[in-house]
Formats: sequence, C-alpha cells, structure tokens
Amino acid sequence: KTFICINFGCPQVGNKEWFSWSNSLSPNVKIWRYVNQHDIVPRLPLGFLHSGHTLQMDADDIKAYFLHYGNSSLGYAGVPFGWKTYSLIESPMGTLQHSLTQYMKYFNDTTQTKENYFVDKFMKVNNNTVLDDKVLKVFENEVRNVFLKT
Repeated sequence: KTFICINFGCPQVGNKEWFSWSNSLSPNVKIWRYVNQHDIVPRLPLGFLHSGHTLQMDADDIKAYFLHYGNSSLGYAGVPFGWKTYSLIESPMGTLQHSLTQYMKYFNDTTQTKENYFVDKFMKVNNNTVLDDKVLKVFENEVRNVFLKT
C-alpha cells in the first residue's frame, strides 16, 4: 500500500531520527508539503526538521525541493539559502501568508497559468547550491543558538 500526505503550511514535526525514519519509508510513503511564500509556520519550531518534499509557492511559480534538504549525490537541490531565517525576520508577512485563505487565493489567482501550479521535476544542484547549503547550516545553527539561549 502507498500512503500519500499532502499538507499546506504544516510545521516541522520531528527530529533527525524522525526525518531519517519517515523518509526511509519511500516509495510507500510520499509526503508533499506546500509552503506559501514566506509562511512562518513551516519554518517552526526551531530544532525540528521537515520530512518529505517541499513545494515552495513563490510569486510566479512553484518549485519542488527533494526531501526539503536536497540530495547532492542525486543532483537535487535543497531549499535556497535563507529559506528558514528570512521568514523569521519577515514574520509579520509570514504570519499573514500562513492563512489557508492565502493558500486558496494563490491557487485561485487567474493571472497565473495552470502550468505554474504543476511541478514535474525537482530543483537541480548547481555549484552555488552546495556552497549555500554549507553557509546556511552554519548560519541557522548560530540563529538557533541565539533563540535557545533567550
């Protein structure tokens, strides 16, 4: 049997063990997480991880990120540098973008073409992606330490 989970604006739900276990269930378990632009909730709580694939809803299209963090050996990129921390800084807008009404508004936007809503491939790794991932991990660890100390 196959289990498919599609969610919208769901928070991070587990630690490293949960991440490894839930992603190891593929291909029988498929998790697709839609994130509306800078919605803050999918970036919280700090210290938790995403399972499954992220479908990032940007202003002009949707991008798919393999298992959220990517897999460079397969050639798939993770979410871009600053994905989590930028939304924490811009939290008033990120709070508004969490509303299910905002998700529905995105898909009902008649100015967009239907091709923008459907994703048929994951974002690919390039040389900048690998560097960004290393810098991002250091930066996110520093931000996490600041929040956990207060």
